[in-house]
Amino acid sequence: MHCKRVAFGLLAAAAAVAAADDSDVTQLKKDTFDDFVKTNDLVLAEFFAPWCGHCKALAPEYEEAATSLKEKNIKLAKIDCTEEADLCQTYGTLVVVVVFLLLLLHLLLPKPGQRRRGTQLPAPRTASNPRLGGRLPALLELALDGLVGAECDAVGAKLFQDAPLLLLPSLPAVSLLTKDTLEEFKTADKVVLVAYIAADDKASNETFNKVAESLRDNYLFGGVNDAAVAEAEGVKAPAIVLYKSFDEGKTTFSDKFEVEAIEKFAKTSATPLIGEVGPETYSGYMEAGLPLAYIFAETAEEREELSKALKPIAEKQRGVINFATIDAKSFGAHAGNLNLQADKFPAFAIQETVKNQKFPFDQEKKITVEEITSFVDDFVAGKIEPSIKSEPIPETQEGPVTVVVAKNYEQIVLDDTKDVLIEFYAPWCGHCKALAPKYEELATLYSESEFKDKVVIAKVDATLNDVPDEIQGFPTIKLYPAGGKSEPVTYSGSRTIEDLIEFVRDNGKYKAEASKKEEVVAEESQAAPAATEGEAAKESDESHDEL
Repeated sequence: MHCKRVAFGLLAAAAAVAAADDSDVTQLKKDTFDDFVKTNDLVLAEFFAPWCGHCKALAPEYEEAATSLKEKNIKLAKIDCTEEADLCQTYGTLVVVVVFLLLLLHLLLPKPGQRRRGTQLPAPRTASNPRLGGRLPALLELALDGLVGAECDAVGAKLFQDAPLLLLPSLPAVSLLTKDTLEEFKTADKVVLVAYIAADDKASNETFNKVAESLRDNYLFGGVNDAAVAEAEGVKAPAIVLYKSFDEGKTTFSDKFEVEAIEKFAKTSATPLIGEVGPETYSGYMEAGLPLAYIFAETAEEREELSKALKPIAEKQRGVINFATIDAKSFGAHAGNLNLQADKFPAFAIQETVKNQKFPFDQEKKITVEEITSFVDDFVAGKIEPSIKSEPIPETQEGPVTVVVAKNYEQIVLDDTKDVLIEFYAPWCGHCKALAPKYEELATLYSESEFKDKVVIAKVDATLNDVPDEIQGFPTIKLYPAGGKSEPVTYSGSRTIEDLIEFVRDNGKYKAEASKKEEVVAEESQAAPAATEGEAAKESDESHDEL
């Protein structure tokens, strides 16, 4: 790293196999790397592998960034790690498919042509973040003001958004903006928050910084201290403006600066008035803490038509209920999860995401503004009972494992006097079938122990019964300890009786032990697989897409 002014980015997220002759991205090798870095003020170096799928997919963004930034004397380069392994290892890309963007802005000094020598790379802070989108050029430019973030893919990551985000801890969460940088910042992402606060207003600045630190992985934050800029924007300080690329374009917060109020404002205003549910947005809606109203329709035209018709309802319920359309052709099977018929559209339903309760709109009725207004108002007023899908309550419990259905779930699982271990299973799940004999043996051991009245081993068919928890895969095993039903513990160990007993003992209120028979120990001498392998979607015979 011998250069006049350096900000290295180690990024294997946007490269083509070879640059075209007119490319603004420079291909570097070991013998050209040092000279290139020395002769340019600022370099973003990308380490990639030609076979990397994400690298190929995002190549146009990196090319666009190079073209956009060359006029600012920022050079983008790339190194093929399959040909330059030594060079890649020198800069930390020992496993090239584990990729990251790390702008070393702390190396920059105010005076061009100088930098600190021998500075060690800081240890990055890791956090989960699903954001990248198509904003690489803007991201790189804003990084010069202290904003940096990018996604990386990791070997075995199930979803690209599950890969880690690496940030320099030394970089501020809020980028100080001027009249020259404000306009560019407004469009740096789909959602950005800008606080207009006087420099001497310490209380408001501290509050905004706290919010920015807690939500920096979700949004970009900027700050303006110049009163003239605030006046030009029509803003009276202190205030926060959330700029967005959808709906009305911006929303202003002018209430008292309190962390909780600002966080609620950010999350509410950053959500489209009527968005779209899909694989990339589903988890966000589930984590929002608000009920979600689904608008199922098979065509884009019909979804747009319904969105326009129901817009007044969504506006009235903003901050109370999130509204979103969903492609019934691709994700129609999800209607069944909401206790709707999965072959009759358009359809409407509300899901209470915190309690996982379902409120389907009568599919025999036509979706009209009047009908949906009445339905939504009744939901908000608590006049509608949730739809509960349940098998009949067993007349008798015939086996050692207690059978739970939706109608007796609360009575059994949430019995605060007992430690309850429950398996959420699906009849078609191969792992569930393999676990069944061991699980029955486990139940037998506890039923014959001194803890038979304090520990319950139970199971529930999660495909036929609504359960409060969102189940991501089968089997899922959870312990609801006595006196701690609001904090169940999910099991992630191997599927051996010994390990399950240890789990109940270590996490239950009664520290319950159960003695194993010698033949059981012998049967389990071979290693058992992890408790939750694969997701329901992977084992299901259904061909529909999964959220």
